[in-house]
Amino acid sequence: MTTIAGPSTPSSAHATTPAALSARIRSLAAPVYTSRVEAEVKAYLDAAYPDLASLTGAAPAQVEKKHRRGGGGSYSASSSRPSTPVQAAKKRTLDEDIAHWTSAAASAGQRLADAEAALPGAIGQARAALESLQTAAQDLALERYRQSDESAALLAQLSSSAPLDDDEEGGERAPTLLEQVEGMEAGLGRTRAALAWSRVLERILRLRDAVLDPAHHTPSALAALPHYRALSDAIVAVEKVLPPGMALLGTLADVRADAWAQLKRVLSDTLLAAAEPLGWPRRVDYASVPADKRRAFERAYSELLHLQAEGESLHATLERSPSWTSGDGLYPIQALTEPITLRFKYHFQGSRSTNRVDKPEWAFANIQDAVYEHAGFIADYLQPLTAREYPKVDVTCELTMLLFPTLLAFLRTRIPHLLSHPALLAHTVYQTVMFDDAVRENGFELARTSVYAGAEAEWEGLAGVILREHDWFEQWLEGERKFAETSLNDIISAPNAWAIAVDEDEDEDDGEAALPSTESARKVKALIEGITDRYAPLPAQEYRVAFLRTIQLPTLAAYHSRLDGSLNAFETLSSAFVRAVPGALGGARPTPDSRVTVGTAGLERLIKAHVSAEYLVAALRSWSNDVLFAEMSADLAGDAAAPSVWDPTAQRYSDLRARAEDMMVRLITSEVESDLKQHLTRRWDVGADGALEDSGPDSSLVAALAGYTSLLSALRVLPRTPAARVYRRVSAHLVNHIAQRAVYAGWSKFTAAGGRALLSEVDDWRHAAAAGVARITPPIPTDVPWNRLYEMATLLALPSESEAEADTPTFAQAMAAAWSGGAALDSLRERTGVHELSEDELQAVLRRRLECWR
Repeated sequence: MTTIAGPSTPSSAHATTPAALSARIRSLAAPVYTSRVEAEVKAYLDAAYPDLASLTGAAPAQVEKKHRRGGGGSYSASSSRPSTPVQAAKKRTLDEDIAHWTSAAASAGQRLADAEAALPGAIGQARAALESLQTAAQDLALERYRQSDESAALLAQLSSSAPLDDDEEGGERAPTLLEQVEGMEAGLGRTRAALAWSRVLERILRLRDAVLDPAHHTPSALAALPHYRALSDAIVAVEKVLPPGMALLGTLADVRADAWAQLKRVLSDTLLAAAEPLGWPRRVDYASVPADKRRAFERAYSELLHLQAEGESLHATLERSPSWTSGDGLYPIQALTEPITLRFKYHFQGSRSTNRVDKPEWAFANIQDAVYEHAGFIADYLQPLTAREYPKVDVTCELTMLLFPTLLAFLRTRIPHLLSHPALLAHTVYQTVMFDDAVRENGFELARTSVYAGAEAEWEGLAGVILREHDWFEQWLEGERKFAETSLNDIISAPNAWAIAVDEDEDEDDGEAALPSTESARKVKALIEGITDRYAPLPAQEYRVAFLRTIQLPTLAAYHSRLDGSLNAFETLSSAFVRAVPGALGGARPTPDSRVTVGTAGLERLIKAHVSAEYLVAALRSWSNDVLFAEMSADLAGDAAAPSVWDPTAQRYSDLRARAEDMMVRLITSEVESDLKQHLTRRWDVGADGALEDSGPDSSLVAALAGYTSLLSALRVLPRTPAARVYRRVSAHLVNHIAQRAVYAGWSKFTAAGGRALLSEVDDWRHAAAAGVARITPPIPTDVPWNRLYEMATLLALPSESEAEADTPTFAQAMAAAWSGGAALDSLRERTGVHELSEDELQAVLRRRLECWR
């Protein structure tokens, strides 16, 4: 404890720093331990009064010194204070020391009491001071943040890269100070650049004004060319200095182009003024024009050519991509086309009666006439003048080319109004194609014009340009498709759609007769050919292929479906169930007795389908040989030997034709077989025991022969080849039917009389066939299909031994030869005329005689 040394005064050094003050407070607040105090008191007494003498009044100073030499921790620490008794000048005895410490203890107790009394207030004051300090510290922290924000704001005002700090969403902050400085600096730079640009532009404009100054156009505007060269050189110098892409360079280029255009305009006006005495744009009689007027015109014409040549030299470095649609060309010809264009607009782009949407050919004819009228003047006078500067240019081709933009403007103005009128649009495009063809036929070649650079493809014509613009071709194609659909529906639904007629206008140069056809087939062919005529002259193959695939093939497919559907309906209505119900086909009024799928009426319906298909097959084969479609087929397939684009459609129509032919054969044979059914139940053993004598043909045979003749007569409408084919197939089927039902498996075997009866019937069939096909030309041989049945009847009619005549083979001889074979059989064939039957068939027929079994 430091209190042993006595009271002391607080040192100012202990309160100078927070650390010292904190140490002082901790020292005073430390607890007091009694044992430690007792130990320190004892140590003090032992050190201050080491012997009895010291207790009686010996000087304590000596004891103090001795104690210092001996060392005492607590005491030495307290002895450093100036107020200790040991340091006093007066030497205390024990009693005095006791009194001193008693007084000091009382004083310390009083101070302790005072301190304890003042402690709560001091603590409250300290707490209040601490809270005040804490509040001040918080205020200082807030002030620090505020100053930090202000510093950031000041930094944002100074830095252009600082982020936006908008208080309101979507607001815009004002430019920062640095941005304002940068903006002013940029503005100053732009001002300087604008000033420099203005100086350059002022200089260029002065040079331009010098070019256009009339004072420099004496005696001709060509006198201004040196000024234009100065202008061009100045612009080239600026272009070398400035980087490409600057707007200033574009402005300077526009100034140069404007100066050249105005200089060209001056000379063009001079040429037009000189052309007025010639009567241009009317037909020019140049020989009758006064010499001075002719010289003035030729001088103005040559000056424009010279100007163009100089321009090509001056502007050689400029990119130039001429096009025949741009209106660029020889300057004098450009000037001379202006009056022609004005006259054209007056007639065809105004309110004149000549401006008719349904007569675009009038506009094309006007341009063609203009070129034709001046052909002589051009060839005799303008061509020699032009050849001095441009020897490779044909002036007629040049004039024609420079009139194309006039027609293109006319078409571009008119066609948008025609998109809702497919017929007028198709007519306009068609007339455009016709104009292109006429221009080509008149000798126009793009290679003989001034814009030809050697890389252009073949001239595509006005139609090629028009068809590429917007979706005009697609709309034209759609209009043509709808027109074709409507036309096909009208053709099929017409009252005479299925009437059969022969087209007298058919080309018969190949020596073949004209094909019969239905009205609908002829009109479908005319429809397809009309579409071909409209697109054939188109400049690109892609346009022609689009018409083929979008219009023509679908139209033919739709007509094929109509024919195929009619055959399906015929088959359905001719079924056993439906035939029991009276009905009608092809618009006929239903009646209880109508049988439109049988007899001549049914056959005529099949013939109509057949001739329609036959007619279109012939048309398709003819189109396949056309050069247009041969080239199209080769282009699409990439092979000159490729099949025609029409071949698949032709094959479908051929299949339809074959189907109709099969149905005709079935109908005729079924009709005849039905009528013949009762007759084939007759007996052929005439004259045999118990058999009745032959009383002649019965009614069923007569009906069959009449029906056969009537049905064959209906075939006269067919061309000879299919008619002959149907006749042969029908006759072969009937021969086989009669042979199977009468000869090989009849109700009875044959006698000679029965064989003669059969032979007579075969003759009747031959006569009926001849009568049926008599109107078919050239005539069709009718006996050949019946030869086999005739030979069978001949064998069955061979006489017996008792009935035989001289040189007539008997049945017995025929039997012997048939089974002997060899030379005997050959001899029999020669004597009887039986050549088509095989040996087995011959034997089978002979077995049907009664005598064979005896």
